[in-house]
Amino acid sequence: MGLPEQRPGVGRRVAAVVLVVYLALLFYALGAGLLESLLNYPMWRDMGAGMSNADFTATRRDHLGLIFPLLVIPVALRFPPTVFLLVRRPAFVPRWAVLVAFACQVVGWLSSFAIQIPIQTALTDHGYSDALFARLIVTDFWLRVLPSVLEAAVGVFLLWRVAARLA
Repeated sequence: MGLPEQRPGVGRRVAAVVLVVYLALLFYALGAGLLESLLNYPMWRDMGAGMSNADFTATRRDHLGLIFPLLVIPVALRFPPTVFLLVRRPAFVPRWAVLVAFACQVVGWLSSFAIQIPIQTALTDHGYSDALFARLIVTDFWLRVLPSVLEAAVGVFLLWRVAARLA
């Protein structure tokens, strides 16, 4: 059951702005996340196999801080607008769509904290491990990439709803 059509005014404009912010962060994070998952993880795996452990861990430490402004912060910034949209969304945005987006993000965050971050920490602290990279790549695909793609499909659906209202 959807919310009734919101009356014109500040609340409706705020919900529209939050939707735009959510969609912008969604598609940015999708692109950055896919780049990380499909390019960087395999590259680190290939590069690490040919480096000394000392060079590998030093290089990872040098690059560790770069992931936060490029990926982690934008992904984290997507969560508050999603929660806002659960409570106050434009009338044409179905509740199920926001619930799917929310669930996809929760799966990604739980996977990050329970699986990917511990693997990344072990690789940085102890050095190259083909087995850890294999686990990182597989779990990342199933628990972060696929939910992100599903959430992006919801985002495309929402953009389609916006376009339909404008037509």
